[in-house]
Amino acid sequence: MKSINILLNLLPTELQNMIENKDMDNILTYFMSNDISDEKLAFYLSNLANQINTIEYHEMVASIYHFHFNYMDNAYDLAYYHYWQSLEISQFKDYNLLNEFLGILEEPDFDMITNENIKMVANKVLEKDSENAIAMKYAK
Repeated sequence: MKSINILLNLLPTELQNMIENKDMDNILTYFMSNDISDEKLAFYLSNLANQINTIEYHEMVASIYHFHFNYMDNAYDLAYYHYWQSLEISQFKDYNLLNEFLGILEEPDFDMITNENIKMVANKVLEKDSENAIAMKYAK
């Protein structure tokens, strides 16, 4: 048995099926539509994302912490961690991920992100689009 299967077995069947079918885009909808309050599920998915270590998994878990379990202690730190993992996996080359990351900076709960990291991402965006107004705002 793979260690990933141990984590999968901790999840409800419907969620397991979504993961096995790589239906990452609908997992946040599953949490919100079913008013899931079991924070352990987010923890299991976070561990799963770290095991599988792909952009899709990290983005999925980040969005769950960011939008669904945002009331939890350290939820925004955990969302930031997974968003940053996505950027690292992409080697900071995916324009959409970089741009989306800059988009979360308007939210006050992401104030733990260092100016150094913000500038680095902004400069990566400007390398691809020198006219990007949001990136220009943060590259200073």
